[in-house]
Amino acid sequence: MPINHTQLTIIISVLCIIIAFFCQVFIKQKKRRIIVILCVILTFICSTMIFARFDNPPIQAMMSENRIIFKKDEIIRFNNIKNITYFEDVELDLSANGYRWDDGIYYSGDAAFNITDDDTTLLSVPKCRAYITYVVKNYIYVYTDKENEKFIFNLETEEATKQFYDKIRSSINQID
Repeated sequence: MPINHTQLTIIISVLCIIIAFFCQVFIKQKKRRIIVILCVILTFICSTMIFARFDNPPIQAMMSENRIIFKKDEIIRFNNIKNITYFEDVELDLSANGYRWDDGIYYSGDAAFNITDDDTTLLSVPKCRAYITYVVKNYIYVYTDKENEKFIFNLETEEATKQFYDKIRSSINQID
């Protein structure tokens, strides 16, 4: 099983603390300061990576009454949806565009993306919120009437993504 970012960060942080301790015991004053400063910097970088993971955890969209809920402060009301599109078995070219978490399995955060099918670009969006599971090749794109509020997401499987889209579609049709 490969080591993920969080485990690597913890390992590096612990090693930095151990190195800093041994520096105080066995190394001369001048070298000790340099090594301790480097260890503090590495520990800061590693802790930032850990906290970024906790600030932006994997998110699964949920549906409640007349809205889609991603996080407590990210809610899309059905009456605000201008357009919703379902993409099935396509390629997603995702580019990080701001605060995010990406562990190679899941992406959560701001992004720019292109959706292509056989070298044909189906959709290109320069900035949106993305909640993507990489192994799933089906996506739901939602564009609201609020300025710059665009989302692309999928669920843990292709079937779950399609069922979620169908539920949203039927709920929106009931409102109209």
